[in-house]
Amino acid sequence: MAVELEKGFITNDSGTAIPRVLKPLTPDDPEHPQNWSTVRRIWITLMLSYFNLIGTIMSSVFGSGQKTVAEEMGISVEVSILSTTLFLVGYVFGFLSIAPLSERFGRKYPMLIGLALASMFSLMPALANNTATIFLGRFFSGLFGVSPVAILGGVIVDCWSPQYRGVAMACTISLTFSGPTFGAIIGGFIVNSHLGWRWTAWVMIIAGLGSAALGLVLFPETYPPVLLRRKAKRLSNQLKTKIITSADLKQLAPRDIVFLYLARPLCKLGVDWAMTVLGFVSLALVPVPVAFFIHGARIRARGSTEMPSK
Repeated sequence: MAVELEKGFITNDSGTAIPRVLKPLTPDDPEHPQNWSTVRRIWITLMLSYFNLIGTIMSSVFGSGQKTVAEEMGISVEVSILSTTLFLVGYVFGFLSIAPLSERFGRKYPMLIGLALASMFSLMPALANNTATIFLGRFFSGLFGVSPVAILGGVIVDCWSPQYRGVAMACTISLTFSGPTFGAIIGGFIVNSHLGWRWTAWVMIIAGLGSAALGLVLFPETYPPVLLRRKAKRLSNQLKTKIITSADLKQLAPRDIVFLYLARPLCKLGVDWAMTVLGFVSLALVPVPVAFFIHGARIRARGSTEMPSK
């Protein structure tokens, strides 16, 4: 039976004093993710790398079928490239919304829900009969498919101290940036097989939903404030009294959550220059090579005539 003490403390059956308001977890706390076993933290990092690999493969796997899509839908190859461009536009807006949400609701569920939604929206190009359906599906796949990339840094910071953080980040980033390369290779095999271009979407639906289900069982929550809230709920049930965290002292209304974690990041799109530049660089990855492929001969001819003679 719990016994109340002064200054907001209570005691459990063993006589241990527990504060009514739990203080935030620090790296010195045994329950902090940085103090979990090395094997468990390596497993979390490998799972995170895998989720990022799936999310980034989605960005390029569809590109191998753009020429076939253009022929089937009766559009030009330049227009079909919008399927990749709009995916990257979704990436930009996904970064601005999913990353802040992970600071409120934790790392696990925003990442896994985003990956599952990205897979579900891949149904649109898989079943599409017109280009609008393909483009909308690709945009929303990018919007939600960026969730593992957006949450990557937060999970690494949660689990690893500054001494080892760089190594863990490098290992995860290496797979993240390998995704577009693997996606183009996988997409090429699928498009040139008997399956056809639509199976580039079906394969990602299967891989994405399977990965989300796998993460639901095997990937733990790593965000310390969420772990602290779970501890407070567990203690409340055990001691039959209300235990809260310091973050719970300031309750946010739904309107405040929407403003702080969704609206304000989007409003700062033009202010946070680094994210804006990254978005434009990503958008330039596809059109620039195509422009040189189509007009390369004329560009080279003009450049050679304007070069000074020796």
